[in-house]
Amino acid sequence: ISSITVDDMPLNGRQWSSLGLLTPGVNTAPPGYNNEGSNGTPSSTYYSVNGQALGNNDFRLNGVGDMLEFYSGAPAIQPPPDAIAEFKIETGDYSAELGHSLSGVINAVVKTGTNRLHGDLFDYFRNDALDAEDYFTAQQKAPKAELRQNQYGGTVGGPIYIPHVY
Repeated sequence: ISSITVDDMPLNGRQWSSLGLLTPGVNTAPPGYNNEGSNGTPSSTYYSVNGQALGNNDFRLNGVGDMLEFYSGAPAIQPPPDAIAEFKIETGDYSAELGHSLSGVINAVVKTGTNRLHGDLFDYFRNDALDAEDYFTAQQKAPKAELRQNQYGGTVGGPIYIPHVY
């Protein structure tokens, strides 16, 4: 998955590792399942690949292991999706160099720097004022549920400047 696609995906919680859920054969943890903060929601990084046990995934960042080994199958470093240049998940029949786990191998490559200062700002929001009214709630004359969620942030990149050295 290229960086343009990653930037355009509506990721709840802005976790790059939840992109693995777009792959056929990948399932989230059952609702109510709880293991080190995983809650079985689509934004959870705790998922099963091709029927293997939950948490048997191998997360890699730039080809290097990115695992919380003590917490069973969650990535240790979660850069924002805007910093991801490429995302790839291998679900089976992969080469021996990727043979660390039984389940999927999830690899993300971070964007490289440039000689110019660049960055972006984002604000993803959900608001009940923009939502349609639920049919069953309208039948009962109940008010629409309040929903206000904002996820905002940004990224910045550019050359490294060290006075008198570089």
